Amino acid sequence: MTTDHPHRQLNNPSPAQPLRSRAARTARRGFTLLEMVLVAVLIAALATIVVVNVAGKSDKARERFTVTRIAQIKSALTEYNTDYGTYPSDLQTLVTAGKGYLDKVPQDDFKRAIVYQYPGSSGDTKKPYDLYSTGKDGVFGTPDDIEVWTMDEKAP
Repeated sequence: MTTDHPHRQLNNPSPAQPLRSRAARTARRGFTLLEMVLVAVLIAALATIVVVNVAGKSDKARERFTVTRIAQIKSALTEYNTDYGTYPSDLQTLVTAGKGYLDKVPQDDFKRAIVYQYPGSSGDTKKPYDLYSTGKDGVFGTPDDIEVWTMDEKAP
């Protein structure tokens, strides 16, 4: 056997040498097209699931926020009635009245005005005013309306 180094033989390479070359070949290979496509499909599927779940929950969150806004207005209306013995003719009065029952006239979370009317259309003394949001569709009289006197019954 020939050696060019006193401690190493040419015909018998060290055991680490084949491992190094195998590792180098694996590192050069990278990912196959199939592996990359599978990862892309999995990411797309997960993204779709997340978007569908988040989109549905955002409408419910808007409804809950609108219910909270209407409850705040109802509370301000009750306080105003306690102080003046009547309800205001419009919501702006709750802002401009000396006590400042509201900081500003709020909108629902669908970016529409909350509708207020005094006296109310029901004629019921227990429901002296109308206060509602037209909901997601913006059309009065549809199932998604959020009305002060029934909002607790169909809490989202």
